[in-house]
Amino acid sequence: MRVLLRGYIDPRTSPSASEVLEEDLIGRNSGNQIFGDAAFRVLDRPDTDLTITDFRGWWRQAERINEDYDAVVLPFANAFRPEYLPVLRRFTQLLRRLTVPVTVLGIGAQSDLDYTFDPLSPLEDDVRDFVAAVLDRGPSIGVRGEFSAAYLAHLGFSDVEVVGCPSVFRHGADLAPTRSTTLTRESPLAINLTGPVEHPGLLPHHLDRYPNLSYVAQARAELRTLLTGSTQDRGGPEHPRDPSHRLYTEDRVRFFLDAPSWLDFLAGQDFSFGTRIHGNVAALLAGTPAHVLAHDSRTRELSEYFGIPHTRIDRLAPGTDAADLLARSDPAPFQDGHAERLARFRGYLDTHGVPHTLDA
Repeated sequence: MRVLLRGYIDPRTSPSASEVLEEDLIGRNSGNQIFGDAAFRVLDRPDTDLTITDFRGWWRQAERINEDYDAVVLPFANAFRPEYLPVLRRFTQLLRRLTVPVTVLGIGAQSDLDYTFDPLSPLEDDVRDFVAAVLDRGPSIGVRGEFSAAYLAHLGFSDVEVVGCPSVFRHGADLAPTRSTTLTRESPLAINLTGPVEHPGLLPHHLDRYPNLSYVAQARAELRTLLTGSTQDRGGPEHPRDPSHRLYTEDRVRFFLDAPSWLDFLAGQDFSFGTRIHGNVAALLAGTPAHVLAHDSRTRELSEYFGIPHTRIDRLAPGTDAADLLARSDPAPFQDGHAERLARFRGYLDTHGVPHTLDA
């Protein structure tokens, strides 16, 4: 089977850091590599010919796709958001010209922590057009969680399945058990942060208390800072926007261009926490306990669906320590619900006729 798979870096290649930066091979956020790599592994079978593309060169290639491929598979993240509308519209135009089956994996809506639809109202016509185009080419559309499903129901769609994010199914049924650990001052920790999101005192406190804490950067702008020494445009006063920040001067910033090296690093950490959902999913895949500081619907939604330990950042008490977060990071919901969620994801692929590596 010949499959055209949406992705950024093909896991079979190894581009340099400069190439990743210049060509934006991470879609502005290296978290895309976690679910992109997982989707590749889920579909990578000897009888499947996979072509990886971010579609930037394919918008006018519908005829070629119809002729050269048997299916199109589109892993997404928070695609229903205002900033993504130009790309979403391009996908809609392309899908309308396709005759091959289309399967969407884990698409989601981005709103506030309270799951309100109001911020999404300007998108409604465009989202309807996109979803209708997908459903013309497949039996259903797979969304990342209950909020995204409710949003599409609000728009009038019923052929919607909650399938989560491909990232968690990277290892199929072989989910690594979450290690039990106790933090000390010398513990190696990984923190991840989203630039515009601030919780005053969080980063300085942990930098002072844990000398072996590392900051795992994910934004393309942060990669540029590492490679060129430039200052980032976005981020609050405590965010490491400038190369003079102590995270940079103390060599405590890490940036990963591929999922395997990222997971290897996190396997050596005692705890991971912060606002980046895929940065913490990567930790859980490596068997390291993690805690998400949910700051919007996308981080809350995936955390709730997968049973990932999390705290709403607007309810995070001042002075909260990583040890406090670890103490309330029960791994059981994530671990115990994996088989059922995997079966649901596998069933979705089977219904769509997409060959995969997740056979029970």
